[in-house]
Amino acid sequence: MAFNRNLHGLRGLLAIGVMIGHCGIVHIESVSVFFFFVLSGYLLASLYRNGMRPDQLGPYAMRRAARLVPLYAVVLVVIALVPNWLYDAVLRPDEAAKFEGIAATFLEHLTFKCGDIHFWTLSQEAVGYALIAALVLMRSLLGVGPFIALCAAVAVFFDFFWFIPMPSSGIVRPFYGMHFAIGVAAAQIPTGKPKRWASAASIVILGAILVAAMFGEAIKSTWDVPFWEGIIPPELWGLIAAAAILGLAHGSDVLGRFGFFGTISYGTYVFHYLVLLIVASLDGAHNPLVTFLKVGSITFALAWLSYRYIEAPCIRWAASLRRSEQRATEGA
Repeated sequence: MAFNRNLHGLRGLLAIGVMIGHCGIVHIESVSVFFFFVLSGYLLASLYRNGMRPDQLGPYAMRRAARLVPLYAVVLVVIALVPNWLYDAVLRPDEAAKFEGIAATFLEHLTFKCGDIHFWTLSQEAVGYALIAALVLMRSLLGVGPFIALCAAVAVFFDFFWFIPMPSSGIVRPFYGMHFAIGVAAAQIPTGKPKRWASAASIVILGAILVAAMFGEAIKSTWDVPFWEGIIPPELWGLIAAAAILGLAHGSDVLGRFGFFGTISYGTYVFHYLVLLIVASLDGAHNPLVTFLKVGSITFALAWLSYRYIEAPCIRWAASLRRSEQRATEGA
């Protein structure tokens, strides 16, 4: 699949959406994460639309590790090196506990041992990479129809039978393999000539989500039902995300102007919650919009620096692996 400016811009908007939700402006953080998972499944499976050979699994794993691990590791090391007295001096107790919780191990995030801390999504993403690889390995053995049926079965399994207990709250959370599987299935639809109506339909979907979010808190306070995961369940959000992503993948360029934010989306996602905890502790009068402007300006600067000096070198190395893999395929 060729580079798609729409989907690159969407990635940036989703990262900003998570930050907007965490700052308390409009609570779209959950649905933004659902979209992220479906988008990951779609983009990675699009690279292997005809299936993955076993010898491609190693380079695939190294490219995914090069994309996810270096910046994540840097952040965890920085947090671990910050002395406790600095937590006490800068952060309020609640923020200090969350700050330390972010530095939990990968397995602790995956099993929600430290509660629903921001970085739980990165552990889910990493396990999602393994699930995507397992599915595309099967693609070469199956036709399009049977493969989509397999993805549907995997989505149903993770939706109904795979739950992780959260010791901190006593509730259970799913592994969002359902969303990754939906994205993989959607990637089986080949892209053709860009269609303006497809992009327009996706923009309508995204706009409707934003408008619905504005009423989400009122619905929750009136009916005591979580809007994103109650009235509209995660299963339906996965299908809505797939529809919007397909529209953008098949449509004309409407989100390419947000490409810069797509480029720094990972750094935005990783840094914004840390910055928010510090800003929330130092900012006595909490105004969501003012908080967002403060957090955003700092986060975007950190994300740009981290992309230039940490992510970009790792991406170039990963791209060299991809080119080597392609030459090996052509030679075979």
